[in-house]
Amino acid sequence: MTTHANTHHTSKRSATLAAMGGAAALLGGLLGAAAAYMESLAPKGSPGVYRVTTPMVAALAVSSILLAIIGLLGLAVLARAKGRSYWAAITAAALVAAGVASLTAFSVLLAGTASESWGWWVFGFAGFTGMWIGLVVGGVHALVTRVVPRWAGIAATVTSVVLPLFNTETAAVLFAVPAALAWALVGGLMLREAWGALDFGHGHAPAVGA
Repeated sequence: MTTHANTHHTSKRSATLAAMGGAAALLGGLLGAAAAYMESLAPKGSPGVYRVTTPMVAALAVSSILLAIIGLLGLAVLARAKGRSYWAAITAAALVAAGVASLTAFSVLLAGTASESWGWWVFGFAGFTGMWIGLVVGGVHALVTRVVPRWAGIAATVTSVVLPLFNTETAAVLFAVPAALAWALVGGLMLREAWGALDFGHGHAPAVGA
């Protein structure tokens, strides 16, 4: 009886955490797509001058990335509950988080200073690369473990792979839109899977991995 109760509690907790991760990925993807689209509408800078990113676009972009980290952790929870490998998703979340930390260090300490040039390559470029690799690893994890439909994993992987083409100064900023929407889709599918496992209408929580 006790073992059954513990299994029930663990299953419900896993489903709840996975649902939270799915909701975060869904919202983060939508915010990221909105940020990229809004950035594409901003006036282009003159030669040698970067396009000015508004505080609203910056807030949307940062929120999107932070929510993506939570979404990747939720993907790990869902994979573990289903008895699949989950370390790749945790690694992906760690890479994106490290990328955010590196970019934050560049923005706070070096941007606009005499050290901006080398600081970009040490912290800025490294940060973007870390986030990119993290999203690709997360997409491959979703594809291989099939915690979401395979086509969703393919969409997340392919759209993440092409993100190096992203450029805030040109129309290439829109490369972020399909990637963001693909991850929003993955989040929605995670949420549906976890929500179904919670089974609110019947007052119990079947195992997510059932």
